[in-house]
Amino acid sequence: MNQLWQQIRQLFDKISNVISRRKADAPDEAPSESGYYVVQPGDTLWRIARRLNTSIQALMEANNLDDYHHLEVGQRLAIPTGQEPSPTPEPYPSSSEEYFEYKIQPGDTLWALSQRFKTTVQKLVEINNIENPNLIIVGQTLLIPKVAETPTPEPSPTPEPSPTPEPPPPTPEPPPTPEPPPEPEPVPPPSEEYFEYKIQPGDTLWALSQRFKTTVQKLVEINNIEDPGLIIVGQTLLIPKPAETPPPEPTPPPQPEPPPTPEPSPQPPEQLKALYLTYWAAQHAGLRNHALQLLEETELNAIVIDIKGSDGRLLYDRFTASTISEAETKEALAAGEFSDYESVNLSWAQAATAAATYDEVSDFETLMAWLKTRGYYAIARIVVFKDNTLATRRPDLAIKDDRTAQVWRDNNGIGWTDPFQLNVHKYNAAIAKETAWRGFDEIQYDYVRFPTDGPTDHAQYAQPNTPDNRRLALNALLKRTRQELRESGAKLAVDFFGYTCWRTHDPGIGQVIENVAPHIDVLCPMLYPSTFGAGLPGFPQYKNAIAFPYEVVYLSTVRAAERLKKVNPSAGVRSWIQDFPDYRFDKRTYTPEDIQAQMSGAIEGGSLGWMLWDPRNQYTREALKPAEAPSSPTPAPTIPTFAPNKMGRILVLEYHKIEEPEDRWSRTPANLRSDMEYLLTHGYYPVNLIDVVRRNLDYVPRGRRPVVITFDDSSAGQFRYLADGSIDPNCAAGILQAMHQKHGDDWPLRATFFVLLNADKPGAPLFRQGDAGPQKIRALVEWGMEIGSHTINHLNLSQATAEEIKWELAVSQNRLEDLLPGYQVRSFSVPFGAYPEDISLLKEGHSETANLSYKYENAVKVGAQPALSPFDSKFDPFRIPRVQAFQPELDKWLPYFEQRPEQYYVSDGGEGDGLPESVISDQ
Repeated sequence: MNQLWQQIRQLFDKISNVISRRKADAPDEAPSESGYYVVQPGDTLWRIARRLNTSIQALMEANNLDDYHHLEVGQRLAIPTGQEPSPTPEPYPSSSEEYFEYKIQPGDTLWALSQRFKTTVQKLVEINNIENPNLIIVGQTLLIPKVAETPTPEPSPTPEPSPTPEPPPPTPEPPPTPEPPPEPEPVPPPSEEYFEYKIQPGDTLWALSQRFKTTVQKLVEINNIEDPGLIIVGQTLLIPKPAETPPPEPTPPPQPEPPPTPEPSPQPPEQLKALYLTYWAAQHAGLRNHALQLLEETELNAIVIDIKGSDGRLLYDRFTASTISEAETKEALAAGEFSDYESVNLSWAQAATAAATYDEVSDFETLMAWLKTRGYYAIARIVVFKDNTLATRRPDLAIKDDRTAQVWRDNNGIGWTDPFQLNVHKYNAAIAKETAWRGFDEIQYDYVRFPTDGPTDHAQYAQPNTPDNRRLALNALLKRTRQELRESGAKLAVDFFGYTCWRTHDPGIGQVIENVAPHIDVLCPMLYPSTFGAGLPGFPQYKNAIAFPYEVVYLSTVRAAERLKKVNPSAGVRSWIQDFPDYRFDKRTYTPEDIQAQMSGAIEGGSLGWMLWDPRNQYTREALKPAEAPSSPTPAPTIPTFAPNKMGRILVLEYHKIEEPEDRWSRTPANLRSDMEYLLTHGYYPVNLIDVVRRNLDYVPRGRRPVVITFDDSSAGQFRYLADGSIDPNCAAGILQAMHQKHGDDWPLRATFFVLLNADKPGAPLFRQGDAGPQKIRALVEWGMEIGSHTINHLNLSQATAEEIKWELAVSQNRLEDLLPGYQVRSFSVPFGAYPEDISLLKEGHSETANLSYKYENAVKVGAQPALSPFDSKFDPFRIPRVQAFQPELDKWLPYFEQRPEQYYVSDGGEGDGLPESVISDQ
């Protein structure tokens, strides 16, 4: 592992040196053409504005942009009048008496360095010619301005010591006073129109604009922000107070109300039966396949997976990496994961490797898809305060050793984070939230306690370590996490020591059932008989606890359930039970009967089920009952119907990339599946956009609500083939296919794909997978879906000439129809939502340059709100609004129509009773 780390460090050093040489020696030429700038990989509006000696505001106005961050490589931006690309930036200043060199370490940010070395972010950006302040690379060398008394930097939290900065001269001159920037416009003080907000970790201007119902543009203006991508934790912003929002015509939007009640999370089975998969076992083919095979072939119906172990690494980061090797996994397993029990023999795992049916489960995303499609309840285990990675990289958040002022470590050399640090709570709650959105039904916190082994007398905390403070710290963490999980609907569980079932006081670790009960859904006591070294309190006959597996689990579960219910009747107990060799009493290996006795003790004691713990991930198959064959097919979901109303609004959903991670322009495969299931079970029925425009909706079953699902840009995640020629089940096409196969006529294959041909860019083919693009659009049409145009080059039509517009629309339509003989392309998506001044150009025309004609029947906008009914006199087929399919917008509009079903379009199935008489007479 150390050798691998050194190789990575060396690679970063080489990259950093190359970057430095290029910045110093090569001109920074702006790729431009007659009045335009062509967006390059890594470009941001802030970076382009610096190159062109202009402002972000001028760029946005010149190009009719409404989003700071949505740029695409190859996009042409009009250069604001009078601007020219900036000259070559000055090379880095050399190390001198004014500066010393510093090599970036893991966890470093410019803001942290500015605080550490008594300088400013702006100064670091200027002297190092940093183009993107958010992008600094481990191993990169920065010049740091010296101060009169340079503070000794804290030891680097990396495996190797960081280089010591060059010491200042004995009597240094005061650093030169930097030239003051131009006097900014004064920021308005807080008033009745504004309130103050302090930036928190993870905040962005876009997220704040959504949260406080304002715009990025407004935040930039009132706070004089130069770079919208650079806001600093702790910085104070003025936020405009929301005014009464005038309702749109003709349907008023939801008034500001408390957040809608989220959809109920998937309920665990009445008797949950789970096994545990360690962080490293999830990445080991033999161990992982063995666990999946047990799920398939036995009574098990759930799984607990390490998402964050005590080393602090995240599974979905590591497991997705293609570089992990079996040898590295085995090394880590043998080195530390099971050191508390026995040396690990992995030879059995090779023999237990399941058949090839499990080969598909090769990364985190496919593992989650595998679990979801089979209906298993997925629990994410997150180790909280025992976090060696965070403690090492951020010693300011760690428990300190009062003898050394360094990170305190337990007997195994593991660093712990300080439970009194608010940022530790925020960090873990953020991981819990992301994990829930990645598809887990429940978050299970472990090590929600203060340390017990090691020199605890020398552990120094940010607050006095008193029982009251410990209680408040744990409650604050759990309350914050419950708040973060509210939107996802995921449940919150917490692991407790087995003896906490018997102790009503805090033995020094903070774990008291009554204290945490109000903030959790599930209490998970670890009732391994091997851990009851002193037997059961009050039951001297069970002093040799290992010999009484039923009694230990039953009596402890009864006691825990009684105490929990008194405080929180809606919470329940789910017990951990032992499937590993004893290490405290007589070293026995539990028989299948011993394990089954614990299962019975848990259920009969009032547990919601049981969870098997075996850190070797071997598990005793003989203790598990075979899986029962399903007695009957899974019943089809109940689909509601509504009274016909063909004058209501219609959701036209706008998707872009289907990939990890989730952001405004990307929807994860798991969330797309969830969206489709939601729409089905709430009475929606997919249709193509052209059918809405042509009022051809009588094929929608009576009482169902049409919905249009659109995809822009023909990105790879929308349609992808696997190596064997099959369709990737995690791309949009695969997900829609699976929905149709599962639900048949209740969910037909209907969606509108607005494809971007990029004919002038050979490096970016249709759907980004070689020459398979034509085959893909033919397949989509054959299945019943619609192909629409999104131009050739994603041209901003508001800045183009009439002939440029005609060329884009004509060439796109004609080339698509050449690829689809006999098919008419009649729907069009306006790039960036930027309409030309003459909208008639979108309807039909002839390009003299291409000598081609075109004709469209509709055009869609970017975002906005649900569309009017095509029978409404105000319906404009060339200005059809869409709802962007990212969480805040879906959370706004889907509950809106559940509360107001009378405002949505409902099909009459062709029976003619869905329109008012006044409308029918006009037809």
